[in-house]
Amino acid sequence: MAGAVDSVRTPGEVLHKPLQSFFHWINGKLEVKNKSSPTFFERTNGYPLKATKAVWAFTPILQVIGLFNESTGKLARAFYGSCWAIVYTCYRPWTYARSSLPEKNNIKKIPENYRILFKINEHFRFGMGTLVSSVYGGGAFGMLWSWFKGDDDLFDKAANVYQTGMFNQNQIFDSMNLAEVLKRRFIPEQLKDFEKNETNAKAKLEMIDSLMFIPSIITRAMDTFRLFGAEFSENIQKIINVFAYLGYGTWAARYGLIKQTADKKIERGEGLLDDPNSSLKGIVQRADKIFHDMQKYGGRAFYTILPGLSWLAAGTELFGFKEFAQSAFKLEGIFERLNPAIGSWCIRNTWLKLFEDNRL
Repeated sequence: MAGAVDSVRTPGEVLHKPLQSFFHWINGKLEVKNKSSPTFFERTNGYPLKATKAVWAFTPILQVIGLFNESTGKLARAFYGSCWAIVYTCYRPWTYARSSLPEKNNIKKIPENYRILFKINEHFRFGMGTLVSSVYGGGAFGMLWSWFKGDDDLFDKAANVYQTGMFNQNQIFDSMNLAEVLKRRFIPEQLKDFEKNETNAKAKLEMIDSLMFIPSIITRAMDTFRLFGAEFSENIQKIINVFAYLGYGTWAARYGLIKQTADKKIERGEGLLDDPNSSLKGIVQRADKIFHDMQKYGGRAFYTILPGLSWLAAGTELFGFKEFAQSAFKLEGIFERLNPAIGSWCIRNTWLKLFEDNRL
C-alpha cells in the first residue's frame, strides 16, 4: 500500500529555485550531466561537506586530551563548533530540493492557511538559518583563530558569540520540526514509515519543539541583542536562559534518537544508522561494524545524558542557581564532544566509503 501511495504523491513547488544547483552541489547531490567531461562543480560535488565530516571525527580525541590540558580543551571546542557550523549549514538552511506543501494530495485538500504557514516556515529556515550559521560559525572560527594566535581575550569574546549562535539554532530546529509535524498531518505519504507514527519519541519531541517555535524566536532575538549592548532584568534573562537550555535539550534528545538504531522502531522511531556495509571486506568490514556499534550506543547516550544535563541546567537556572546551571551545561558540552556517535557516523560516511566496492 505504501508503494502505491508513493507512486501518486503530489509534490509542492520547489522553493528557492535559483539556488537549487548550489544547494545540490554543497550537499553532494549535483547531477553529473557529462561524465566524460565534468565541470569543476561536478568534480567537486559535495567536497566541502565531505571534507568537514572527514575531519570532524577527530573531535573526541581532542576532547580527551583537553580533559587534562586547558589549551587543547579550548581547541576541541573551537574545532567542534567550526565543523558543526559547516555541516549544520549544509543540512539545515541549505538543504537541497526544499519544496512547499502541494496544492492537494490524494487523500484530502490541504487548508490554504497551512500551506501558507509551511511556505513561510521554509523561507524562515533558509533566511534565519543562514544568519544563525553566520553568527555560530563566526564565533566558532573566531575561537579557532584566536587559539592559533594565543589570544585568550579574543577567544572569550568569540566564545560568547559562539554560544549565542549555538542557542540560536534552537529556533531553526523548531522550524524543521514544525515542517515534520505539518507533513505528518497533511502529507504522511511523503514520510518514511517510522516518521508517520504520531506516538513515538521522535514525533513527540517534534511536537514540543513546534510549540516552542515562537517563544524561541522571541527569546533568541532578545539574547542576540545582548551582543550589541542590550541589558535585561534578572528575571527576563532567567527566562531567556531557561528557554535556551530547554531547546538545546530537546535538540539533543531528537538528534541522539535519529543517530542510533531503534530496536523498537514503531515505539521509539527508527534511527539514521545504516546497517553494516556488506560491500566492505576483511579488517575494514570489522572496523565498520565497530563504528556501527559506537554510533548505536553513542546515540543512546546522546539521547539520554545530554538532554538530562541541558534540562538540569534549565531547572536550576529557573530556581536561581545560575552558576550551577552554567556548570551543568559546560559539562554537557564536554560530554557532547566526547560522545562517539558523530565521529563514528563521519568515519563510516567518509573514510570507510573509500574502501567500498574495492575502490582502494
